[in-house]
Amino acid sequence: MSGKNARRRAGRANGGEAVQPSRAVASTPRESTRHQPVAQQVANSQTTTGAPSNPPDRVTRAQLADKLWEISTFTLRGLENAQDVWVATRFAGDGAALAAAAIRGDEKAQIAVSFILSGVRRENNEDSDVRAAAVKGDVKAQLAMALESLTCPDERYKWLTKAQNNGNVDVCIYTGCLFVRCYLTIDDGKPERAAMKDKVILLLRVPADRGSAMAQHILGMLLYFSHYDEGTKADFLDAAR
Repeated sequence: MSGKNARRRAGRANGGEAVQPSRAVASTPRESTRHQPVAQQVANSQTTTGAPSNPPDRVTRAQLADKLWEISTFTLRGLENAQDVWVATRFAGDGAALAAAAIRGDEKAQIAVSFILSGVRRENNEDSDVRAAAVKGDVKAQLAMALESLTCPDERYKWLTKAQNNGNVDVCIYTGCLFVRCYLTIDDGKPERAAMKDKVILLLRVPADRGSAMAQHILGMLLYFSHYDEGTKADFLDAAR
């Protein structure tokens, strides 16, 4: 990837409080029976957007990087949008009620708080941008500001870490996608890039091993991409698999 593309993406890669993957996460955690992961819904939608209808026979590694970035961003937004719908249905967009539920220990509320804040931060480079959007009437920015003031950063970190260690599919995929974007902003050859790839693999293996098509797709794209040198041609359909 060119340095220019990397620099352009660096400011947008991380959505804020991404959780460092824990070695305590088992590769095949206990299957949850509470609800179908939101990520599965995103995966169903992804089948129509993951690859062009008439892709070229061969693509460059840079093009694969762009596709990996797009897929990760699409997945993040899909998971965030699903949380928006849930919050609107369950709490009527009431940030105070959502924060109170999270503080009481409602894991779904805790995840919603974390995803909402991460998404708003990713779309706004500075806190001042969030405040400006809120003043202009952006409901999502207003909700994020309320959640920021009503919850503690350390607690939010603990909430996501706990969900991640429990093998929550949506959290593992979400955090993995944030790290994919970080990975793509690091120059080739730097040890930080290899370390970031290892973090992504550790996170996405959990839902991938449990049958998540979305996690399998992104993980496969990442591994395929990482095995090609700059400028090498690769088969797009093989990469998409």
